[in-house]
Amino acid sequence: MDNLMECIEGVDPFEVPIDALKSKCADEYRSILTERFFEKYKYWIDEQFEETGAASLIVCDRHVVFASKDRYAPLFVDIDKIEQKHGKISYILTRERTLIEELSEWSVLSDEDYYPTISLYFGNRIWDDKNAFRNGENIRCDFDTGNPSRCVTDEAICRRLSGRAGFQWKETHLRMDYNYYPRVMKLCVEDEEQQRCMEKIVEGVLSWDDITRNPYKLANRKREGFVGRDVMLKLSLRITLDPVQKTSSWQIL
Repeated sequence: MDNLMECIEGVDPFEVPIDALKSKCADEYRSILTERFFEKYKYWIDEQFEETGAASLIVCDRHVVFASKDRYAPLFVDIDKIEQKHGKISYILTRERTLIEELSEWSVLSDEDYYPTISLYFGNRIWDDKNAFRNGENIRCDFDTGNPSRCVTDEAICRRLSGRAGFQWKETHLRMDYNYYPRVMKLCVEDEEQQRCMEKIVEGVLSWDDITRNPYKLANRKREGFVGRDVMLKLSLRITLDPVQKTSSWQIL
């Protein structure tokens, strides 16, 4: 890592040729360059979002080469092709739409405060449904109806199930930056009678257990995963929250 830091000292992140990744630890080198890029071009990045009104951007060689109102759209873009065309490293930028619940600080969970959960199976998108339940990871996710579509968990779990993702992304949640790899995974749920699965973009968050780098641990330090309400809607679940037993139960409709 020290050698990599020395290699990029004084290097403009926009001017790094793609060939530079061939002779170094590509993932680590790109990760460090991305951090330097966000530090050096913070105000330039803000300007691009203001000008485009986009939720996601791909920039290369000091130009916006892709913009979308869909936050995850760059996941389906051939970024290698962009880099080959320009001969330089590109960067993925996302900006979360401001929601009301993001404007206030979280309260510390106490003995009188509890977060509802739902148990989901995470698996490789190419697996069939039976294999997802057999070999997938069963994660007790905090269930937040205030969030429309977010799904996050530990990148180590995602990588174990689905392998390495493409590019490292950067996002802000609760005013804290965090780094993650987005990938399409299989999410599954079961009740006493049925099993059902869907494909879902999952954010594999780096440094999951480090609360200084993972804002999803701020509300609950024991959090294993986090899902929004679209899981309930797309999997057609009736979810019952029991405040006496402090348990969740669900039925596949």
